[in-house]
Amino acid sequence: MKRRTAVIAIAAACLAGPGAPGLAQQKPPPLGAAPPPAAVPPRALPQPAPRPPVAPQATAPAGKPPPLGAEPQPAVPPPVASPAPATPPTAPPPGEPAALARLRSLLPPGSTLDYGTAETTDPARGAVRLSAVTLRNGARSVTADELILDGLREDGVGEAIARNLTGREGEAVTFTLAELRLGGMVVQRPPGQELLPDMIRADAIRLQGFAAPDPEASIAFHQLDIEEYGPGRPTRFALSGLDIGMPRNREADRVRLGRLLARGLDAATLLRAAVEHQPPPRPAAGRQALEMEDLQVGAGRRTIVSVASARASGEQDAQGSGTGSLAIRGIRIGAVPGLEQWLRRFGYDALVLELAMDGSYDAPSGRVELASFSLAGREIGALALSLVVDGATQQALEMLDYSGMRLVSAGIRYVDQSLYARFVREQARQTRTPEQQLREQYAAMAGGALGAPGKGALDAIRDAVQRFLRGQAREIEITAAPPEPIPFARFQGAAPGGPAEIQQMLGLSATAR
Repeated sequence: MKRRTAVIAIAAACLAGPGAPGLAQQKPPPLGAAPPPAAVPPRALPQPAPRPPVAPQATAPAGKPPPLGAEPQPAVPPPVASPAPATPPTAPPPGEPAALARLRSLLPPGSTLDYGTAETTDPARGAVRLSAVTLRNGARSVTADELILDGLREDGVGEAIARNLTGREGEAVTFTLAELRLGGMVVQRPPGQELLPDMIRADAIRLQGFAAPDPEASIAFHQLDIEEYGPGRPTRFALSGLDIGMPRNREADRVRLGRLLARGLDAATLLRAAVEHQPPPRPAAGRQALEMEDLQVGAGRRTIVSVASARASGEQDAQGSGTGSLAIRGIRIGAVPGLEQWLRRFGYDALVLELAMDGSYDAPSGRVELASFSLAGREIGALALSLVVDGATQQALEMLDYSGMRLVSAGIRYVDQSLYARFVREQARQTRTPEQQLREQYAAMAGGALGAPGKGALDAIRDAVQRFLRGQAREIEITAAPPEPIPFARFQGAAPGGPAEIQQMLGLSATAR
């Protein structure tokens, strides 16, 4: 992954411009500043020594051949620095557009640029179109059938388009890309420093038809769009047709994603923190949103986990106060190891789930309101939670200091759709006991755990739980509404006085329907 990302950066650098010296024009090889005669010395070396062993090699360096002898001498001691006197490396080849001379000066150190043809399409803006482009840096290279540059500057490019790119390391292909488009890109890298994600700004970046082969994890996607990228900017990120192959992974060898959309995050700053292994900064004020559709995780020819859609959104102010929501629909978990036996035991082919959450946060008081958190399973049941806590300030959360946090209220509700009935049926089969007898046994156990009848402390809770266990109700709800907020420290030990004080302190109540 890291290597592929670096290769994509090389392609972008080809268009936007990090820095290095120039080279010769179209036909001579790169860095061949030592002139056309560089093609002659290969002939001059074999010529003096047709076959004789050592003696001709001694005379060849002596410089006897009059016209050619002076030319090969720089080529015999092969330090490449000797050809430099012929032409200054910064001098553009004859007839080359001025925009390309600027591009050469922006390439990374040690890079070379070669191309087939160059055509100036707009002299006023310095727009140029290149064909058969090759950018090399050591063993790495990127080729493109066509490269169009418009508004090239020392710190970036107004617009750039490259088509049919191929990246290689040695002879191995590292990636292919049908098209790359850049708009309004600026690179601000201090001299001598490594290029980091927040040193780049771009109005628009588009990659189409990307594929990176790898025996461990191949990656391909249809299209990637990035808009308003740069530090302090609310970046928009859209990805479609993602396909990740992991052939050596037995548990899951394929991940597919139909669409991913993210808006409002400062992606450049987040990436900088990730590269430097720093905790992510707090999101800037504004609205953020994340959407995902059609996620599939497969093993062989079967899909083991899939998600139809996911939506998450949040909005916050400069203090950090805000609201947020999450909804994940169509979660399907098949017979994966560890779950297959449970599914078969209760008669399920797969788990089909949905999850939803809504909440808010007030930064000054540290008040967290989880209005609802629900997890529902088809033909299983639905579990819903609610919670209100105050004193959870950002400083307390960062320090993991719970001394000032207090419980304001809480609630839990469960609606059974058949899970409890399946559980009782399975236990009855294994123990050869009638189902209703088992239900009465479970109700008696709950009654003993929740205290003797008549003491008034937990009567309402005990009665609701027993009605549910006997099958007389499908829904049970327990709420806590303390007369006043309870410090978390009160939950560290058992409450003196037992169940009665717990009920009074928490303001517990229960209903069964």
